[in-house]
Amino acid sequence: MTLRLGVDLGATWLRACLSDGTRALWTERVPACAWRDAPAL
Repeated sequence: MTLRLGVDLGATWLRACLSDGTRALWTERVPACAWRDAPAL
């Protein structure tokens, strides 16, 4: 199975989605932060 991870480092929210190409398997949304701090979230 091939998995894809998408990340949106927006100004208001940081969003991440893990997909198998057909449907979202996991999503997460947290308030935005400095991009250097994103891995800690």
